This record gives sequence, C-alpha cells and structure tokens, in this order.
Amino acid sequence: MIEAVAALHNLGFAHMDICPSAFFLSQSNTLKLTSFFYAIPRTLVTNKKYGHINYQSPEIFSGQPYDPIKADIWALGILMLTMLTYQNPFEAQSNDKILEIINNGIQIESYISEDLANMLRSMLTIDPSLRPTADELLKSAWINKLPVYKSFNSKDDDQSALDGRKKADKLTFTANISQEKAKGKMLRLFTQIEKGNIVQSSKDMHVRIGKPPEVTGFKMRFQDINPQSCTISITILSCPSSDAFDILLNKIYVHLGLKSQ
Repeated sequence: MIEAVAALHNLGFAHMDICPSAFFLSQSNTLKLTSFFYAIPRTLVTNKKYGHINYQSPEIFSGQPYDPIKADIWALGILMLTMLTYQNPFEAQSNDKILEIINNGIQIESYISEDLANMLRSMLTIDPSLRPTADELLKSAWINKLPVYKSFNSKDDDQSALDGRKKADKLTFTANISQEKAKGKMLRLFTQIEKGNIVQSSKDMHVRIGKPPEVTGFKMRFQDINPQSCTISITILSCPSSDAFDILLNKIYVHLGLKSQ
C-alpha cells in the first residue's frame, strides 16, 4: 500500500480518498490502488473536504488550507491501523467525538510491534509537517525488517521450490518475547480470523483455517531461548495456494515482529 501511494505521489498527485475500497488484489495477488475520482495535484494547497470522514486528517476537519500529501499519509495510517486491529478508531462516531479521539491521541494496541507502532505514530501525528512522506516510510525500520517472500505466481518460479511449498514447508522465526506471550498473541490473532480452529498441546499449536477443500493447516512449535525470546517453527500441513499462506504469514509477522532465520 505504501509503495502504491508513494508511486502516485511521485507522479505528482495526492489521492484524497484513501480507505479500504481504494485498494484491491489482482488475480496475480498484486495490490492495486484505484478510485482516483478525488485525486488532485500534490502541490495544490486546499481547504476542501475530501474522502471518508473516518479517514480525514485533523487539518481537513479544521477547514484551513492543508497539504494534500500529508492528508494522504494520515489516511494511510488510519487504514493500516484498521487492518491491524479489525476496527476503525472513528467508526460510528460524531465529528466532535472524532476530534476528541484525535486530540487525546489515537491508541496503538500493545500487540503491535515497536517498529510498526512508531511508524504508525509518525503517520498519525496531529502536526502534518511532522508526518513522513511515503518515500520516507519505505525507508522506515519496520519496512526494512520485513521478510521478502518469493511469489510463486511469477514467471521465473523455481518449479522445485513451488512443488515443495505445496506439499510441506517449514519456517523458523525468532520473536523477542517469551513463549507464553507469543502463544497468547497467536491465539488472539487466530480467534479473530473467521472459521479458525485451534488445538493446543504443551509445545505445539495446530491451526486449521477455512472449510474443505480450501483449508490452510499448519503446526506451530514454540521453544524458549531465554525468558525474553523464543523460536517459533511453522510447518505447513495443507495449503490451497501459496498466496493464501503468504497472506496469513504476513499477519503473523505483523503481530509478532518476527525475523526469519
């Protein structure tokens, strides 16, 4: 999403209506930015109110002239927070209540990793001059720590890797939290996902998501390294597509701030 917004800004335009419906996934699992009805030149300083109220920045509410690029960054921050928490912080609120929430500071949930939380806070700073640009966000600590997953839809796929991914795969991560905290975070994540089924033992967590034949199944094993960190091994047992598991893996990564070994 950040790359798409950065590309638009570098073309000289602000989107002005960033919200969930402004993005869609193509058949090749590529995220696309769309809905350019309200797009304006990035250098146009305006006081016009654009976009959905739940994604409007404080300066739009003020009615004073504002930088549309900085307003886009605020909306993108709200969208990312909504995706992470499954709830928009301003949902079903009046204008006065929205302003009250903004002035009191938007809360970032404790299960969001420190690097990601810091990035979100920078995007949701009330003073627009202090918000980063989309290009600066792409250089942030959280973005630079994200693992790079090979897409099995690309033309240069290694067929042996693709075959192995479909049958079974094992990934190992290190999390800077204890085993018990890691398990708790995963339980909260999977119980939020519709149709999730979880079976736990002392060391393992078996997870099934979806209904046959589109079932993603995997086993998670937790092992303490020390009181402040643990390793997490994920073994894929069944997966309808590499894309389905990649999406789920990204959610796991966001919740734990994991580093691939």
